[in-house]
Amino acid sequence: MALNYETLIRAVSKSPEQRTITEVNDFIVPWLKQSLKKKQGIFQKISDDLIYDICKAIMLERRPAWDVVIRQNDPGDTFYIILQGSVNIYRLDDEIPKSSEAEVNFETEFIKVDNDPEKREEFIAQTFGNYIVTLVGGSDFGERALITNEPRSATVMTTSPTDLLVVDREVFNRTLKSAHEKELQDKTEFINRSPLFSSWSARLKRLVSLSLERGRFAYDSALYKQGTPADAVYFIWSGEVKLSMDPLLHWVQYPHLLPQSDPMKQRALELYLPMLQLSRQTHTMRSESFSIKRRSMTFAEAEKERAYRTIQVALLNTGDIIGLESFVCDLTTHMNSARCTAPCDLFYILKHNFTRLQKRHATQGLSERLREIVLLTLQAYPSRILNLPLFTSLMRRQLAPVIIDEQQHYQNKQSWIFRIHNNSNSVCYIYLLLYFNYSLIELYIYIEYSSITNTITSSANT
Repeated sequence: MALNYETLIRAVSKSPEQRTITEVNDFIVPWLKQSLKKKQGIFQKISDDLIYDICKAIMLERRPAWDVVIRQNDPGDTFYIILQGSVNIYRLDDEIPKSSEAEVNFETEFIKVDNDPEKREEFIAQTFGNYIVTLVGGSDFGERALITNEPRSATVMTTSPTDLLVVDREVFNRTLKSAHEKELQDKTEFINRSPLFSSWSARLKRLVSLSLERGRFAYDSALYKQGTPADAVYFIWSGEVKLSMDPLLHWVQYPHLLPQSDPMKQRALELYLPMLQLSRQTHTMRSESFSIKRRSMTFAEAEKERAYRTIQVALLNTGDIIGLESFVCDLTTHMNSARCTAPCDLFYILKHNFTRLQKRHATQGLSERLREIVLLTLQAYPSRILNLPLFTSLMRRQLAPVIIDEQQHYQNKQSWIFRIHNNSNSVCYIYLLLYFNYSLIELYIYIEYSSITNTITSSANT
């Protein structure tokens, strides 16, 4: 493999005029077809003839670690494909151009913090803005400036020694531009049609577009599995996704949310062995994985037992959102598994980018809107699922409205307190709070007796 890669490097290092037909056909074209077409990207859609045209004209750039490939607000005339290595994308939301003096200062100051990872990341964030995403081998970037003729919308920096294939504007226009234009049009159409984003300002919609990624998944592909890190929110553009879950696993995933005295907890601990693993693929984040203690069971018996415990939750299709419950309830891992029951075309936003958008849109009540969407989604679930301990806990804690005087959300509030004596002479207090919020009326009833508090929440549209 190393020899093949070095042969590929030798071929693309030559100028297009010096490359032989053998080098293009035997080394460059096969790599692009095998390595790029299997990615969830634009190269799935273009023809082999266009790939051949690209291979004849591409150039190679070899960049060291922590080298700036693209700088936000600079003019853009090239498109990049990552051959090997990785890059981080950063964006300054204020879009204030950096002066040439600031660039010189960056080079000087970066040397001082290069050996300290924490200070280095802090310095990069201060200079280039919010971290957006990490791209690895087979990914591409730099197309937006070539399509819109606008300055670069973000800064791209290598995080390791990286080999890049470079496509100039002329080659891009005749091979890749139409496909990327269609991709950008689909993003814009999705944002304008989405009930969540359609009312946002043009500036915020642009931030959504920059944060939005796209993935295409074949039939029976696993979108994610229960217990894996909940690091994105997905929007179904087309296709169908089935959600399923193992309720026992919730005791291992979220012990702080579930009653510790429940007998199901002991069964879950006997069945699952929680293990913390270090994930080196995404910023050495700590992620949880769970393995079955089979003990006396064979593999087939264990799989049969797992299938018996698995509950089918919902079947989602175009327009539905996946993973929003984990985001709103601040769950670190997915509460369910998602599998495509048809070829799927999805848009998704990584969790940290969605959090950033939420903060930018905070003045318009996005948090409350997201909570309402999750509540409406859960109400469509069968009662046997809503009665599971995890959902009962989430409805009582994470999804319960904060009862405070929020003038920006509620125009009027009235409350009553009733003192009632029951047959056992114990005192029962009933607190009723009625919120008026334009077309929505929410009634919250709190019943308190002795040391036990029950909360009943109901809402009605008017």
